[in-house]
Amino acid sequence: AGCVSPFFGCGHWPRYEMKNVMRDFDISTPPSLKYWQSCIHWCARAVDALAMRLRFREFRNDAFALNEIYSLNNRDVLFRSAILSALIASCSFVYISEDESGYPRLQSLDGGSATGILDPITNLLSEGYAVLDWGDCLDMPLSQGVLPRREAYFTREWTFILENQRQTMAIRNKAPYALLVPVIFQPDAARPFGHSRISRACMELTDSALRTLKRAEISAEFYSFPQKYVLGTDPGAEVEGAEESDGRKSPIIPVRWKNGEWPCPPCFALTPTTRATRPKSDSSRNRTWTPMWECSAPSPDSSLWRRI
Repeated sequence: AGCVSPFFGCGHWPRYEMKNVMRDFDISTPPSLKYWQSCIHWCARAVDALAMRLRFREFRNDAFALNEIYSLNNRDVLFRSAILSALIASCSFVYISEDESGYPRLQSLDGGSATGILDPITNLLSEGYAVLDWGDCLDMPLSQGVLPRREAYFTREWTFILENQRQTMAIRNKAPYALLVPVIFQPDAARPFGHSRISRACMELTDSALRTLKRAEISAEFYSFPQKYVLGTDPGAEVEGAEESDGRKSPIIPVRWKNGEWPCPPCFALTPTTRATRPKSDSSRNRTWTPMWECSAPSPDSSLWRRI
């Protein structure tokens, strides 16, 4: 009995690198800003906050010279790469081979480059598969059927190396398990291959924040329309004589329409609620408060337009 591991990490790596495409609901986004993208580092921070605290020191009671083997295989990069990949994709793998002199070589593979059948007792692979060289697969669409350049198939007795879908090497395995070792983060009975630090809640919160940023940018692009409406200005009218120091034109300076008329601010009708809340006259100061919606539109030559 065993558990089959799928290819992990295909959707988590873009989120860690902040290159994921946010899902847009197409409700309030104009066509010109449909493909606007931003980035938030929350998913990357969730991974890095723990990855920077995990350090491998050494093997105690080292009777098989494992510390020497790891030291000769660039242990700093090997462990950091394996731990980081496991935190992102919930599982990473270490591929064991030998060099020309027969000395062990160790290579870290991310969860999207390997898979296998897990022994639930020892949490080691009884059978595995890994892509050692993707070649042009990552740059070509799947519809073109481009296959990996170099692959490896692992069993308890043998390790088979394939190049361009042809077997080129068969290596006898003396170990009782496949020479592809999984590094798993937070395994449990339901998911023996672990859980990613980039959880569904983290992804949803990031997408929600990105949509909020996008709506803020859209609101900033169209901030002038409410001001034009209050002043009664034609939305398509050009602004004359309102050039600012940085080259932008102020959208709230009123101008004459094409027919020569001046814009008139809109009038708002009084409702029972507004009548009830309308300020009354202040007898102590002999002053009467007039609501803004009862004010008449100023003439074009008045000082109000000049102050605006």
